[in-house]
Amino acid sequence: KQDSEILFYLALANDFTLHEKFEKSPEKIFIIDRYLHTNIASTYAGRKNLEWINNCLMPFKKPDLTFLIDLPSREALERKNFDSKPIEKGEFQNENLGGDFIDYQDKIRNAYLEILKDNKNVIVLDGTEEKSKIHNKIIKTLENRL
Repeated sequence: KQDSEILFYLALANDFTLHEKFEKSPEKIFIIDRYLHTNIASTYAGRKNLEWINNCLMPFKKPDLTFLIDLPSREALERKNFDSKPIEKGEFQNENLGGDFIDYQDKIRNAYLEILKDNKNVIVLDGTEEKSKIHNKIIKTLENRL
């Protein structure tokens, strides 16, 4: 187990590699599954100060557009056939935020919703909708922005 701060720094090292790719190819469009927001949410849920987190992220390129597919934790667990991994339960954080998948994922979900609530570049989608409907909303948004 590690402090969420240490896990945050390790994730930033990975994100820095991505950041270098962005800098070298500014004309390209990058589509990434998880990036800075994941690190912010898990660290914030680990009770670290949001201002400190954001200060650490100052040199990083922020996403131009983020889709957050919001899904209640219980439904996410059901979709996984009630099978979860230790990382999905927060078992690697010293600040163990919950004892099970639902407790931990509820905290992460709430952290995402809190940190992204005023971000104009974030589109929150209802994860309980059919996959095809969510897919169509994403495609339509991308077509309107490109």
